[in-house]
Amino acid sequence: VYLADPFGNRVVVLSAETWLPLETIRVGSTPRGLALASDGGELYVALAQGGAVAIVNLVDRSLRRVELERALG
Repeated sequence: VYLADPFGNRVVVLSAETWLPLETIRVGSTPRGLALASDGGELYVALAQGGAVAIVNLVDRSLRRVELERALG
């Protein structure tokens, strides 16, 4: 289970059984919305401040950031 923590600028990974935190993933400024790729390999994180989307590779926990102005323009 993934939980956006906008005050900590991170995503918290929770156990689906206990709801206890398993790990945290630093993603950037004010994460709000989350979307899981259909294959479960990536997590898309909307960043409320900064106009970007953080893309987390859930296999190796690598992070890339896509600036929305650049992607849309």
